[in-house]
Amino acid sequence: MAENKIVKPKIDVVFKKLFGDPANIHILKRFISSVLGIEMEKITEIVVESEELLPEFADEKFGRVDIKVTIDHKEKINIELQAVWYGDYKDRSLFYWSKIFAYGLKSGEPYGELLRTVCINIVGFNVFKCKEYSSHFTLREVTRNEEYSDKMALHFFELKKLPEKTEENKNDPLLQWLWLINAETEEELDMLEKSDIPEIRDAVNVVRYFSADEQMKINAFEREMAIRDRMAEITAAKRDGRAEAEDEIKKARDEVARAEERATRAEEKAMRAEEDEMQAEERAMQAEEKAARTEQAAIESAVRALKALMTKQKLTAEEAMDILETPSDKREIYRKMLISEKTVEQ
Repeated sequence: MAENKIVKPKIDVVFKKLFGDPANIHILKRFISSVLGIEMEKITEIVVESEELLPEFADEKFGRVDIKVTIDHKEKINIELQAVWYGDYKDRSLFYWSKIFAYGLKSGEPYGELLRTVCINIVGFNVFKCKEYSSHFTLREVTRNEEYSDKMALHFFELKKLPEKTEENKNDPLLQWLWLINAETEEELDMLEKSDIPEIRDAVNVVRYFSADEQMKINAFEREMAIRDRMAEITAAKRDGRAEAEDEIKKARDEVARAEERATRAEEKAMRAEEDEMQAEERAMQAEEKAARTEQAAIESAVRALKALMTKQKLTAEEAMDILETPSDKREIYRKMLISEKTVEQ
């Protein structure tokens, strides 16, 4: 990893750790305050739920993560980060809102007990045709613009549409949060470190801490590779349009689920290791060895994906790497492995 690179907050495992960890509750509170336009002091109690409410989405976690929050026993907030495009994403978001809205209402209770439910969707792709990066939907009558109910709100923030920093927008709290989530370099963190919002500065420090943590870097690397694989599958499906593409996507989903499980086990193992009174030098050596093994496994996985795409689409190695958006510093490694495997096969 280059010196100016950081662990990206828009990678799901990093995002959930940044905003969902109890230690960062003040960061989450300020973020919600900025998104919903409410004073932070009015949020007297915030509860983060740990369990998943929608098991039917368990096979669709390709860069998707949810943070469910209840504010002052009056509102339910769901913050969703989604990195990979789904054609039915708007319908999925609406269905997801309805499940959260109805969840928890017991039989016989009046419908008036249902809490206001707000879904905040942060996406790494374009959902709407507009130029604006922010969209806010509520229930209103078409001609009179009369509000039907204030209990529904859907917010969408499209990261690909974020504007560049200017003198006019540099102090916009919402934009600062979205720039942070979309940050990929140390230079971007340096810019945000000058914010007059203390929670933004705290979030910058947390991201830097993650970027120095070997296990977090491993987890983020594995998840980013899984997301790239999923995006490659979608690209391939769009190109050939054949029915068997769905089978390939299902296989990719299963592989990502296994990768996520491996990442979870690795994180749990790292936590146990921290509890042991091991010498710092020994821990560092073990982390370096594990990082090397993980990187090698990731390279081998990427080469397999390249070979599969080359065979299926009848592509050259360079064409396949272009489709997969393979970084330039990885291409020579993949070329050598492909040549080596071809020599062995001959």
